[in-house]
Amino acid sequence: MTWTRGTVDVVGNRVSGVRLRPFWDDRGVPPLLTVLSSSVPASWTVAVPVATTSGSAGWLAWAVLLGPAATLCAGVVAGVVAFLALGQRRRADATAEWWRRTQWALGEALSDDPSRRRVGTAVLYRLAQSDLATDEDLAVFDAAWAVLLGGVRPLAAATGPTQAEVTAARGQVLTDRRRGLSSPAWVEAVARGVDE
Repeated sequence: MTWTRGTVDVVGNRVSGVRLRPFWDDRGVPPLLTVLSSSVPASWTVAVPVATTSGSAGWLAWAVLLGPAATLCAGVVAGVVAFLALGQRRRADATAEWWRRTQWALGEALSDDPSRRRVGTAVLYRLAQSDLATDEDLAVFDAAWAVLLGGVRPLAAATGPTQAEVTAARGQVLTDRRRGLSSPAWVEAVARGVDE
């Protein structure tokens, strides 16, 4: 194997020629691949040390020319992967926080205190509107709505439904629609029963 220094002329996107001449550094050791470039508007001249066995160094010249592009491609791929991982992490964090709020709201909605029940039911209703709620989560909401609406009969109570019951009925209608189901007529009537 002989070490030579070659000049690769690049005009536009085409290699116009490769010229080789023997080259060693001051210690007689072949140098590492280096690129010396000058700014010429019409063409670029790149001086590269080239290892050859038969006098032809075309593949190594191309490797030197395409090395930065390969590095750029690898960097772009790594950046895309990092961006996608960051998006997935943000979604997971948002879902975890959504579920923490849902647990709090369920505890409040099922409380014996009417004011806490009203607040918890209103928060549950807002959480049920979120895109983070999956079908399984909506099934959990349906179970909560059923418990909250368990004491309501089809407008049979003389005093009418409470605000928490109206919100629970609206939540039931919302989750049923999101799941592609139809709500019972009495639930829809309760949902329309009291203005907010």
